[in-house]
Amino acid sequence: MFEPLPIKADLMPCLACPDAGIRTDDPLVPEICGSSSDCGGRLESIKQKFIHAYSRLNILSDQLASPVLQIEQKEALLTQRQFLERAIVAFQDACIPFGFVVETVDMVEAVGVAKVLRFTHPTPDGVKKPKAEASDSSSSFDILIPIPDASGNTVDGRGFEDSAASASGKQRIILKAFLSPGDILMLTAAVREIAESCPGQFEIDIRTPCGALWEHNPHIIHLEEWDPSVRTIDCEYPIVHHSNQRPYHFIHGYIRFLSKELGIDIEPTQFKGDVYLSEHEKSTSFISPDDNPGGLPVWIISAGGKYDFTIKWWHWRRYQEVVDAFRGRILFVQVGEEGHFHPKLNHTLDLRGKTTLRDMVHLMHWADGVVCGVTFHMHLAAATPLRSGQKARPAIVVAGGREPPHWEAYPTHQFLHTVGLLPCCSHGGCWKSRTLPLGDGDAKDDPQNLCVDVVGGLPRCMDHITADQVCRQIDLALSSTPLDKNKNGKDNYGELSK
Repeated sequence: MFEPLPIKADLMPCLACPDAGIRTDDPLVPEICGSSSDCGGRLESIKQKFIHAYSRLNILSDQLASPVLQIEQKEALLTQRQFLERAIVAFQDACIPFGFVVETVDMVEAVGVAKVLRFTHPTPDGVKKPKAEASDSSSSFDILIPIPDASGNTVDGRGFEDSAASASGKQRIILKAFLSPGDILMLTAAVREIAESCPGQFEIDIRTPCGALWEHNPHIIHLEEWDPSVRTIDCEYPIVHHSNQRPYHFIHGYIRFLSKELGIDIEPTQFKGDVYLSEHEKSTSFISPDDNPGGLPVWIISAGGKYDFTIKWWHWRRYQEVVDAFRGRILFVQVGEEGHFHPKLNHTLDLRGKTTLRDMVHLMHWADGVVCGVTFHMHLAAATPLRSGQKARPAIVVAGGREPPHWEAYPTHQFLHTVGLLPCCSHGGCWKSRTLPLGDGDAKDDPQNLCVDVVGGLPRCMDHITADQVCRQIDLALSSTPLDKNKNGKDNYGELSK
């Protein structure tokens, strides 16, 4: 007997259900439902998982019997079989709170051998039964498990995946993407559009390195990759390769790809990613009064970036000029991932390397603005819900000439670019990677990936953007009135970039 797997919340009936007659403080138990109205649905989910697991076990048995199986393949299949057997034990345990004991029975049908899941209700007469498919007068019921043959067909001739999917009436998909947080934010928009444009048609789970961006998302449920009714899709956004020629934003990338993959017709309905907040995040500021005693507007500033794309960097001294120009008017909170290039700026609240991805979501909700390059923080500024009464969250983006503005910019952002102003980006973004080679063996050091016009250590497109320009945009965001003039008739920030 294999040790049972810990039962995940979505595999488990509500143990606090009044019909189960059980109370527990087990942290794996889902929240109290308050009634037994959905217990039948929970039990149905467990029964479907039984069917999927047993059917997959039979397929594995056929595969393991193959005489041409390699050692590595056999080990992988044995590991998968062990997991399924342990999962089945967990499913059996999950039925106990409903008052059912589950056993399997072999049954010979006219079409061949099948298995039956027998749900037996051993409770004494007079005890209230849980709501399930069993009638009030019956103490047990059976479920036939269709056993696929070597071709994956069940006894009725249908493919198991098709029959399992049709049982729920929904396509069940796991979306995979293992890219940077900014890319994953675009995938959140695609999931939103699928769920809201095709209600009731899909069950969706995700596999990404940025789980914090999916917290509290109502469109995600837990699915298992070994489940034969689940389709796994490696997500891409190939239209980026035509971004200089076609009028699409990054938000279209995954949406158009998944429209084609799933055979549906969806378009963006919101110009942003899809991030959800907890009640704590909405009610409690990330910045304490001790860190901002003057109650100044809070702006996030990211003054660096990843080493693999140095062409996106603006000089940290120019970021410092911006901070100094608004000293006493803005509390700048400097952020940046540990291991990336983020020189310390003076007169800021230094949170470099001190924030998790979820912290950044919380901080962004309470931020009044953002200053950064073309990076995750720009996308998060658009995706994170505004506070009550907050009209917009401006982002001043130092972009240069790498990306076409229509591919990256959001409606309320100031996207400072030079596309169309220099020979190297005269017809769109250059899409180069680095200003100078780093010697790390990465293909981004290849000549075709390097900036062709470097001045003073910066790409010329980034050098053209001055601290004065950034300050002007921040000042406009702070006030609806024109920039003040000094006694000589010059703008307040006219000397900064000289």
